[in-house]
Amino acid sequence: MSRFLRENEVSAFLVLVIGLSWIPWYLGSPDVLTAIPSSLALVMAFAHGGKGAGMALIRSAVRWRVGWVWWAWACCGMLGIYLVGLGAFAVFGGTVPHFGVFRTEPLFAPVFLVIVFLPVNGPVGEELGWRGYLLPRLQDGWLGPLGASIVIGTVWGVWHLPVFFNDTSVQGSLGLGFLLPYIVGTVASSVIMSWLFNRTGGSVLVAGIIWHAATDFWGPLVLTDSLTGGAVAVGRGLYSAVLVILSLVAVVIAVATRGQLGYRPPSPDGATEMSPARLPLTRTARRRSPRPPGRS
Repeated sequence: MSRFLRENEVSAFLVLVIGLSWIPWYLGSPDVLTAIPSSLALVMAFAHGGKGAGMALIRSAVRWRVGWVWWAWACCGMLGIYLVGLGAFAVFGGTVPHFGVFRTEPLFAPVFLVIVFLPVNGPVGEELGWRGYLLPRLQDGWLGPLGASIVIGTVWGVWHLPVFFNDTSVQGSLGLGFLLPYIVGTVASSVIMSWLFNRTGGSVLVAGIIWHAATDFWGPLVLTDSLTGGAVAVGRGLYSAVLVILSLVAVVIAVATRGQLGYRPPSPDGATEMSPARLPLTRTARRRSPRPPGRS
């Protein structure tokens, strides 16, 4: 079994992340165990790649020294997309929220930000799995960065399936019939996040955790009128407008980078510094450094 898992590491991760995350759904609760992707990634990285691969994954989650432009993208990119989507929706006659959170619940916003960053929630609970573990292993292979982003985005969207049966969630307010458009959104987000990941030298912190947290934080603040009313509902029309803008941004990035999304493949001689993801998948794959000439 252990040999099978080593030889099929990515496939095993995908099966396990769905199977374990959906345990609450099997037991009758429309929810997922949000911390499973990151937890499983850490377990598999240490188990199959040893201490080096496991610690590299952890370091990628705290890699904060990147250019300020990428921090700005991660913190405010989705806010800009939300606001442009709101504007487009209003121009075409839609009824937009009145930023009620800022008017009636301003003191709850900082509390909500803390809640978003709790390990049991999406940014920390998921991103070591999606961006830290899966993305490098897939984009270093035949899929390439764009193909890897599409696969991860699709899996990421399907992974949320149980939440569509939760009436208090955004997905529940959209309804199961909106699953396919929702997956389009996770694929578009995945393309943008892969670009950020590659441009920041593999920073899961900036490209994964911060972008995901900003998405979860700004969305309810600008697309709804209340954070304390129980259900977080977003109308399909408004969501669709935001989805169009998000998808356009992803397409522009994909076209501008010719599908490479800032990816730089490792050089054949191994001279290129490895990202956290390029560490060997198994202990046996580690390469010994050559001895200096003249030494036995």
